[in-house]
Amino acid sequence: SHFMQSGVEHLKFERRRELADKYFLKRLKKNPLKELKDGSFSLDCSGFQFLPNLNILYNFPIKKADFSASVLKSLKDLKSWPLESLNLNYTVVDQENYFKEFKLKELYLRGTKIKGLSKINEQYLEIIDLPDVHNLLDPLQACPKLRKVIVPKSVYGKQRIQSLGLTAEIQYR
Repeated sequence: SHFMQSGVEHLKFERRRELADKYFLKRLKKNPLKELKDGSFSLDCSGFQFLPNLNILYNFPIKKADFSASVLKSLKDLKSWPLESLNLNYTVVDQENYFKEFKLKELYLRGTKIKGLSKINEQYLEIIDLPDVHNLLDPLQACPKLRKVIVPKSVYGKQRIQSLGLTAEIQYR
């Protein structure tokens, strides 16, 4: 990747942030990077038909990322971030193998082609928005902190969900 070879990752964080801001404003005419109260960042790339090179954000303290309705080819580029919330609603991405890499508290998968959740890191997950695919509920039984599950009414009936004995709030859409 260009960013890694350029040696920019060795620059002080403030300088890297400045470079990232300039890069995004030049490429996108807006800056998707916002600083949160705790000093971490959120990245809003929702609706982007092409994504900028995310390598410029290597090892950034990004806790919240929104790629809804965008084209994110791979989750690999996000692995260096301490992500807690990832919105992939209506996103073209099908690599669930990378979910284990993250300590996600929130995961939004509505409208994706993701077929399994076996690769999810269960111990952190609190909120999940499921795609319109059958058989994704079973792995959720292993999520001790789960408090909210958003499910498509057309796919999951109330009886099916009650049979799992989930204590989380179930929200139908």
